[in-house]
This record gives sequence, structure tokens and C-alpha cells, in this order.
Amino acid sequence: SDYPLGAIRPIGSGEVATASTSAPAIVARLILSVDRRETSEEATRTVRLAAKLRDGNRGVVGVDLSGDPTRGCWATFYPPLALARQLGLPITLHCGEVITPGEEAAMLHFRPERLGHCVKTVRDEELWRQLRKTGTPVELCITSNVITDSIHGGNGGGGGRNDNDGSSNGGGGGGGKGAKGINTAAAAARHHLRIMFSAGHPICICTDDPGVFSTTLSREYALAAASMELRDDDLRRLAVQAMDFAFLGVSAVSAAASHRTLGTAADASHWPPDVSSVPYSQPASMASDVERHKNDAANKALAVAVRRQLEIGVAAWSGLPKTMT
Repeated sequence: SDYPLGAIRPIGSGEVATASTSAPAIVARLILSVDRRETSEEATRTVRLAAKLRDGNRGVVGVDLSGDPTRGCWATFYPPLALARQLGLPITLHCGEVITPGEEAAMLHFRPERLGHCVKTVRDEELWRQLRKTGTPVELCITSNVITDSIHGGNGGGGGRNDNDGSSNGGGGGGGKGAKGINTAAAAARHHLRIMFSAGHPICICTDDPGVFSTTLSREYALAAASMELRDDDLRRLAVQAMDFAFLGVSAVSAAASHRTLGTAADASHWPPDVSSVPYSQPASMASDVERHKNDAANKALAVAVRRQLEIGVAAWSGLPKTMT
């Protein structure tokens, strides 16, 4: 199909290479996703397409495994992902959104370049020990984990379970798609970002899917700051170290790194973004839940804290590179 090429043509390397080096660095590349509903053959086609587009300098730099965590099994995707490794493609795996100890252990053993979520992984003592031993960077998505009910109930909750032999079955609470009745601020405060940050494990704050979860990267940073009492210095460090985990290649990372110096408040005339709608507006399907909780005291306090955090951080944040992969 011509669709993938047409979709990524606007961000080909030619456009990026000619960007002015005097402007703040904005470096974007694409990762092709293997959906857990796919067959092994379909996943293999995605991997080969990613390698072809990478070799053709079309802006694709890696692959990931994502989608409904209760669908599919690791045995299906291991061969295509092993091929991706042979082809030199960086890999990121969505892991531990529901309770899948056998699969999570296999993913940790696979040692991808990044992991996503790891909600249940961190809450399992042995898996958390293994994760820390690997030192694999983890993409953390607070809003996504709240809306999907991955962190509902703190360390409790059920979720789908993949048996050690790779078979899969559906799950109960803790992994449902659509967390109804959740207090945003309270749920976010239970997010495992706090645990991983305190342990010094490499992490990067991400959105998962801005469209589906109606969020932005700025809002995710603000939510992390407000719900976990992170300081401006903490947020700066998280943003800068995320560049080390990007699938950009040495030259692109080096170019972006040249823009790490901090700016001044005068440089931030268009920053921060409008946060009048904080806490985030959830998808339309959850409009009734939003209406029910819009006057919730905890969420109102969160909104105030977010706005204050953004106002304080304008000068420090304005010079940071905006890097997306």
C-alpha cells in the first residue's frame, strides 16, 4: 500500500535536515506498531516494512508491540521481533498493563531498547527486581493508565493474565478499557512513576496516544508534577534524559543536544500551552463521567497546582528541546 509512504513523507529526513539550527530543536521520527491482534505473519510484514522505510531514509526508526494487552500472546510475536533485532531495528514493548507474569518475564528477558507502562511489573516484587537489573528505560503514561483502569485501586486490581505457556485469557478489574468513576488526582498519585523515580530507574514521561486519551505531553508533565510533587529540576532532568532513550541515531541526538541550554521567560511567549481544561478532557464516550466529576475538590486542586507549576516553570522550560519518537 502507498498509505505508509504518503503518511510519513512530510517528515522525511530532507525536511528535517534543512531546518534552521538557530531554532529550538524539534526532531521527530516514527515507530511502526505491531498490534496484538495481528498474526505472526502480519507482524513480520510490519517489521520488514519498518526496515525498508528506515533504509530508505523515510523517517521510520523502530517498531513496537502494542494494543489490547488481553489479546494475543508473546509466542506469536517473538519471531517477528527477533527478526526486527536482526535487522537492527530498536524495539519497544508495551508491558504489564494487566497482570501477565509469564509474558512480562519473557519481555524482560528479551531486553528491548524500551518498555512501555510496566504498571503491574513494578507491583510484582520479582518482576520489579528483574526490571531494575536490566535497566531498560520505561515509557510512563499517567493519563492512559488512569483511563484504562490499569492503576485503579493502587496495588490491587485484577487484569487479564497470560499463563506462562503463552496462552491468553481475558481479565477482570485493573485492566478494563474505560475506568469509570475514577478520581483523577487520587489515581494519578498512585501511579508507579513515583516508585521508579525514587529508585532512580530510567524513565520517560509519554502520552501513549494523545488522540485516544485526549492529552498532551505538556499536560502529562504537569500532571506528574502536581500529583507527585516533583520539582522543576526533577522535570527538567526527566525531559533531558529522555533524549538518551530516543530512537534517533547518534547524529540526530547530538544535534538536539546542542539546544539543551535553558532560555528565559522572554523566549516563552507561546509557552506554556493553554491549560484551562486541566485536568484533561476525556474522550467523548466518557463525557458523562467527566460531567459527574468536574466539581470534584481533588481535581480542582489538581488544576490549580498544574497551572501554578506551569507558570513557575516557564523560564526554565522554554529552552528545552521538544523531542518526539
